[in-house]
Amino acid sequence: MTRLRVLPTVALSFLCIPDALPAQEQEAQPVVTEGSRVRVTSPPLEHRLRGELVSLTGGYLVVLPDGRDVNETKLPWNQVTALDVSTGRRSNWLKGGLIGAGVSGALGLGLAAVACGQVECTGGEIPAFTAVSVGVGFAVGAGIGALSKRDRWEEVDLSTLEPVVSLLPERNHSPAIRIGLRLRI
Repeated sequence: MTRLRVLPTVALSFLCIPDALPAQEQEAQPVVTEGSRVRVTSPPLEHRLRGELVSLTGGYLVVLPDGRDVNETKLPWNQVTALDVSTGRRSNWLKGGLIGAGVSGALGLGLAAVACGQVECTGGEIPAFTAVSVGVGFAVGAGIGALSKRDRWEEVDLSTLEPVVSLLPERNHSPAIRIGLRLRI
């Protein structure tokens, strides 16, 4: 009898889940501000431009590209086809560990098979040597992957961006008018 009472409640909760998902997606919109690390796609560029967002002034998106001795790049806002913002850096320890385990495991299996072809084996050596090789390969690969970090990018819906004018102090504490971006959610 109690199972029959719980069933409508469970069914109703599953019906409410799809309504909650779009609200969570809206909250996950990346924030774009001056100083944000961005990746811009625009037809005038040969490739995607990565760098720091300087400003959005007079219909132009101004980005300071990564690299030394590079001048700011000024792109017409109406020619920007995609804008991604970095949400932080992450390491690749898991991917590196899996690659290391696969390569090391294959090498270990091959070496163990060749060694057992020349020396008499009881049958347990090949799996044991392969397992040790996989473990060592995973550890080495995970260490290398942890040292190589990558940006995590999220695409920004360009229709939600709008220019905002505000009076903010400059870095040298003198007053200036600054243009920024605001997300409409």
